[in-house]
Amino acid sequence: LVSCLGPLILRGALRSAAGTGTTLTPGLATVWTINVLSWHAFHNLLNDWQDLEDDDKAPDSFRTDYGVHALKQGYLTKKQFASVMAWVAAPGIFLTLLLRTTPLGPAAPFGLSSLFFYTILFKPLALGEVLIYFVWGPLMAGFGQVAAGAPLKVTELFTNPATAIFGL
Repeated sequence: LVSCLGPLILRGALRSAAGTGTTLTPGLATVWTINVLSWHAFHNLLNDWQDLEDDDKAPDSFRTDYGVHALKQGYLTKKQFASVMAWVAAPGIFLTLLLRTTPLGPAAPFGLSSLFFYTILFKPLALGEVLIYFVWGPLMAGFGQVAAGAPLKVTELFTNPATAIFGL
């Protein structure tokens, strides 16, 4: 995640320094990165919870044969896991509220709906990878550049893939 956001934030900084963007906003870029990390980690935990009830139920689940599943393997109880999820989500919730009056405000409803619909709708229908394009493009890459000061319009992030991913 950091390896994805780092170059985008750098691109926004370079555009800003070259006079093709607004003033560089390193504080906003840092807050944005922490926010995305919190939501991404929360989503992974939520996904683990759902997997426990679905495909990881099987005794020969690929996931538990070759990786760790804290719930299924009994490292955490459901109550402990829910507590971890809440603590991981807390920074994201707080920072999302903080960012609502910044140029990053429009990312919140898009990101939260992506989070909700990925686990509940898209993943069970095997369309999760389709949604990933929209999450990694406009949401993370595009708004990562906006956080760094790049002069991108929110509508461009959702209508032009080159703008969303590369800031062109």
